[in-house]
Amino acid sequence: MTDALSTSSKLQADKPTQLDFGERLFLWGFRAIAQHHQSDHPVVPTIRDHYEQFGIADAAVLIHAMVDAFFHTAHAPIAIHSACCPCVSDEEAVLLRAMAAAQRGDIDAAREQFGRWLPETAAEWIAVPVSEVGRLFHAAGLSLGARGLDGSQMAQTAAQSWPAGSRTVH
Repeated sequence: MTDALSTSSKLQADKPTQLDFGERLFLWGFRAIAQHHQSDHPVVPTIRDHYEQFGIADAAVLIHAMVDAFFHTAHAPIAIHSACCPCVSDEEAVLLRAMAAAQRGDIDAAREQFGRWLPETAAEWIAVPVSEVGRLFHAAGLSLGARGLDGSQMAQTAAQSWPAGSRTVH
C-alpha cells in the first residue's frame, strides 16, 4: 500500500467501546498527534492547551515522543481511528493496555505490549515517556485502566492504518 494514510474499507455497525474519561483523553491526544505527525501543523501546543485544563499539559510532549518512536521504528502497522471517533481498534486496545500497565507501574508488561510493534530497544526507550504519562494522568486522577477491552468489543469504523515500512506513523 503506497498511501501514507488509508481509511479501512471494512465498516461495521459495532457499538463504540465505553472508555473512562482518562482513557478517552489519552487516546484523543495520541490519535491527534499521530494524524498530524507528518504535517507542518503544530498540533502539540493545541493538545497541551487542552491537557492543561486537566493538569496534564506535559503529557502532550511525552505522547509526541511516543508517536515519534512509532513513526521511526515500528515494524508492524497500527490501526488508529480519527481523533474523536468513539470506536477503538484492536491495536488501540493494546496501546491502552500498555498505558494502563505503565500507570500501575508494571513497565515490563507495558514493554511487552509495545513489543508488538516496536523493536526491543525502542520498546525499552519508550518506557520512560510512557511511565511519565501514566504518572501525570494518575496525579490528575485520570484512569488509564483499559478495563474490559477485548477483540469482541472493538469496532473498526473509520480506522486508519499506517503501513509498516512507510515513512509514516504506523
